Amino acid sequence: MYAGYSKEQIKKEVEKGVTHSDLYILSLEDKRSTETAPIKWKWQNSKPGGDKPSLRSGSSSVQISDTRAILFGGVFDSEEDEENLESQFYNDQYILDLEKCKFHPLNLNGPKQVKEATKTDTAEEEMEVDDSGADEAAAAEETTPQSEEIVHDDGVFTVRIGPSSQANNAGGEGGAAAGPQVVAFVPNPRMNCVMAHRQNTVYMYGGLYEPGDKQVTLDDFYSLEMNSLTEWRTIYQGSYDQQIWLESDDSDSEDSEDMEEEEGEEDGDSD
Repeated sequence: MYAGYSKEQIKKEVEKGVTHSDLYILSLEDKRSTETAPIKWKWQNSKPGGDKPSLRSGSSSVQISDTRAILFGGVFDSEEDEENLESQFYNDQYILDLEKCKFHPLNLNGPKQVKEATKTDTAEEEMEVDDSGADEAAAAEETTPQSEEIVHDDGVFTVRIGPSSQANNAGGEGGAAAGPQVVAFVPNPRMNCVMAHRQNTVYMYGGLYEPGDKQVTLDDFYSLEMNSLTEWRTIYQGSYDQQIWLESDDSDSEDSEDMEEEEGEEDGDSD
């Protein structure tokens, strides 16, 4: 059990929201007095480590193996006072090592065709630089000291810029051009979505989201293949775009409640 939200009373009729970041493990007690003795469970407090999520509540999680679980989204509420509340929703995702109680971000690989195109474009650009800068590199090689190898890794592929290629030192300003950024689709920010795992696929359904003063119940449906970790696949886009928000006037509701209370008092007096 990780994180959560509760309210504590700081003075009479005044409560303050508290966002928790603690981690508890429910496990069986090591020893039983006899074989017929009832099974006993115990909660143990454990300190989470690794690259932990930011402070939040309402995150959803599901166990994906004996030693790993995935956590998605959540919300952090910052309260200035009882009437002013700002909510920050998230759609980032983390893997929790259940044995070591350590978090690390779950980075998706992106669509395969994008990665292949990125690698091809980068290779072609390097070949063009080799052809156009070969003569200049040869002339400058005698007077230009060898530079150290530079490694650029954007998480998808690695580009090495070093003295082994003459083109990289052409004019003393050689370098590989940065390829297009790979973007993997992730569902919109939300809290309290339903998550399930089956045959190495994680499914996510619905949740809550609050744009401004509205509270929207989502009904979209997604899946993520844990073998490839390409990106979330949309099973059902949901009806968010078709939903109609019905405004409610708080003052009208309060007035009606006051009227009902007054009518009740009058009836009591008449009795």
